[in-house]
Amino acid sequence: MGSNMKYKNLHIILNEHASSGRAKKRGFKFLELLKQRNIEYTYAVTKKPNDGVRLGKEFAESKQAESTLLVVIGGDGTLNECLNGIRSSSNPTTPLSYIPSGSGNDFARGLKVEHQLNQIIDGLESDLPTTNVDIGKFIDNENNYSRFFVNNIGIGFDAAIVVASNKSASKKFFNTIHLGKLIYVSQLVKVFFQQKAFDLQVESFENKKDFIFKKVFLVTTTNHPFFGGGIPIVPTANPFDHQLDLIVVEKMSFLSIIGLFIKLLTNGSHMNDDRVHHLTSNNMLLQTDQPEYKQMDGEGFEKTAINLTFNVDQHPFVLINK
Repeated sequence: MGSNMKYKNLHIILNEHASSGRAKKRGFKFLELLKQRNIEYTYAVTKKPNDGVRLGKEFAESKQAESTLLVVIGGDGTLNECLNGIRSSSNPTTPLSYIPSGSGNDFARGLKVEHQLNQIIDGLESDLPTTNVDIGKFIDNENNYSRFFVNNIGIGFDAAIVVASNKSASKKFFNTIHLGKLIYVSQLVKVFFQQKAFDLQVESFENKKDFIFKKVFLVTTTNHPFFGGGIPIVPTANPFDHQLDLIVVEKMSFLSIIGLFIKLLTNGSHMNDDRVHHLTSNNMLLQTDQPEYKQMDGEGFEKTAINLTFNVDQHPFVLINK
């Protein structure tokens, strides 16, 4: 890279399987462009779930990490894994950069990250400074573990759709024809009638307030406006305000939920609905009265007891903005 670069090299972690192989094509195109411009790099490929955690941690603890920027090529799930690997290492503030190459790319959308490969390389050659970006952290008090997330944690309806979609035999087909989002639409009706209402208790330690919500349908704790591949669930959410935004949606009829989603997708007026509740906090506890599905940055989890503590941290990113 240019002699003025503070990073002597790039190390790339590539998920070849993200977006049904589209990330592989994009990743190898990026490597080809680096070669054409005589930019040195090394790279590693994830081969199975949680490889990003292992590879991210190994890189952060390697000698080359001090002078090398880690660039993740994949979807939000790959970025999540690499971030968690770094945060579990002995060098937890190792900077990251990201080339969005998944089917949803909500993190890139929320931070207005550049998608064009040549512009990304131009940006990396410009000796850009790191920017501290908010990341969420949750602690599962029932199972005694914690994870960081870049987008959001969903409980209830959206999580059930993620779990059902990931199990669906048609997911690969939809991704292959570049219509991956349709798999979620195809599961929406079935999951809607399967999802039962539940009660939610929220304790905001920051505000020293308790909230009880009855007959809840969907709960999302988010770091920026988007979830589900571009749906602006909280238009005002900001990944630099050191706050997490919590949206709680009460159970309603199928026609009402369709109307709510139309408002959500068109003008954001869903936020004014009496059945939609919005809180912000940097430290809170969420508990449900029954086990529920959970999703984290698009990764679905089977039903478990929900007893989660949330707080906010920051991580340094080299952002190539549009």
